[in-house]
Amino acid sequence: MVGKSLSASVLLMSYSDFCNAKFMSRNRVRSWDEQGFTVQASGRQCQLHPQAPKMQKIDSEHHIFVPGQEHLYRRMTVREVARIQTFPDDFKFIYEDVNDGYKMIGNAVPVNLAYHVAMQIRRTLEAHGIRLEERSKIKKVAAPRVQQLDFFKLLEQYPDEIVNNSIVAESQDVEYTSLRKDKNVLISLVKNDNIEQYLDRTAKVYYTGKRFPATVALNKLYYFMPYVKNKGIRDLYLIKIARVGTRKEGQPDNDANDFRLVFEIEFVKQLFDNYKLVELKIWHAFTDTTMKEVMAFS
Repeated sequence: MVGKSLSASVLLMSYSDFCNAKFMSRNRVRSWDEQGFTVQASGRQCQLHPQAPKMQKIDSEHHIFVPGQEHLYRRMTVREVARIQTFPDDFKFIYEDVNDGYKMIGNAVPVNLAYHVAMQIRRTLEAHGIRLEERSKIKKVAAPRVQQLDFFKLLEQYPDEIVNNSIVAESQDVEYTSLRKDKNVLISLVKNDNIEQYLDRTAKVYYTGKRFPATVALNKLYYFMPYVKNKGIRDLYLIKIARVGTRKEGQPDNDANDFRLVFEIEFVKQLFDNYKLVELKIWHAFTDTTMKEVMAFS
């Protein structure tokens, strides 16, 4: 934005009469290491710059500037209170009267606060699998454009297995039950038709759908966490084997050309006391992350 602003000298002249009884009724100074006062939507009630010492209390309704330090007392400028409200330094405010500048900034929601509230709302909606157009006319949140994995080419590259952590599960080494924060974790949405085995932790195999993101580093996968729709994640599994297979392998109606990723898994532990909603970043179905990042959800 391009707009008009007033210099600090003009600002101070405009409010040279700020020492009225109401303003002097309490301390208006916070130290550099203290949380500032709420930014007022009025220049006449603006807090004073922390370069000055805290005002001296005379009685419950009367404060004065510390004698001999009067020259240090000044109101914070429009630009300074804008920084407190986390506006970018290059953001221009358009006003004629300097008090309008204070009013705009004091009435505004702090920029960074608004951003983090909005992002949390978005994460919560996406974690619940809510696509905005289903409940309103708001434009659908676009899923990231991620290339689909070619299972056939993957099978040529890894005819037997992609990952083999089975030796970890079979051993009694402390590594199996202790968390490895440096290891990769795949969080995957589980379908309603086989959700019970994840609720009672009896799941031994997880089959992906026909589509799987090519961005996941399959050869680094170590842990698996099932995402239960409308609940989130809670339980941690070890990926014993990761390979290319088919959805109904070993069954009479198996289609030998219906390739999927197959994860042979084993329950390790309940990671959280309650389910945690997290964002499924790829197609609202997968999140490729690390154990360190997962622990940050707690």
